[in-house]
Amino acid sequence: MTDFERKLARYKRGLEAMSAEEREAVAVALEGALRPAGKDWMGLVTNIVAARGRAMARQDSDKRTDAKRRVLVGAHVPRGLAERVKAAAAAKGVSQYRFLVDGIERMCDDEKAGVGREGGA
Repeated sequence: MTDFERKLARYKRGLEAMSAEEREAVAVALEGALRPAGKDWMGLVTNIVAARGRAMARQDSDKRTDAKRRVLVGAHVPRGLAERVKAAAAAKGVSQYRFLVDGIERMCDDEKAGVGREGGA
């Protein structure tokens, strides 16, 4: 692996570790780099750092309140399915967590409404 490939791999890992809001802030900054005239560079960089700060605040809040609000409902899934979830969430522009929770909620709503059951809607 070349030095460039190692750096690119680290960049990709870092990008994947960011929240959707942080990735959006980076995308806006990169778009600004393509059209530098009149861009507020300090604002673009500040937005990235602020997004990280908000993500950290959410994580800190979750550590304090998660046990009262949420319970883990997890599953080990085949690697192929995990890759499909990762790709679909990225294509939709949401986190894997949000993608899965939205899907679970939709299925629960369908079950409650009788969708897909014999004699149901």
